[in-house]
Amino acid sequence: MPPRKSSPQPTERVLTVDEQHAAIGRLEARIKELRQLDVSNLQTGDDPPVRDLEQRIKSTHASIYGESSRQYGRLNNAAASLDKTPMS
Repeated sequence: MPPRKSSPQPTERVLTVDEQHAAIGRLEARIKELRQLDVSNLQTGDDPPVRDLEQRIKSTHASIYGESSRQYGRLNNAAASLDKTPMS
């Protein structure tokens, strides 16, 4: 049986000062969108506005850190579901 190929280990992404400044603007935009999300019209945490925002957050993390970074892995898990609380 051939040896299994192991997936590459995540790397630590170190941002330059310029990259940090650019990242702050993108993250602030996602925070603004989170704050503006009208939760009064949501039925579940899987409603399209929530899923769309989750995807934009993941995309922002990927563009800042890269999908193979430790930071992306950690943040992606946090953004995987903005709300797991059932709505009554």
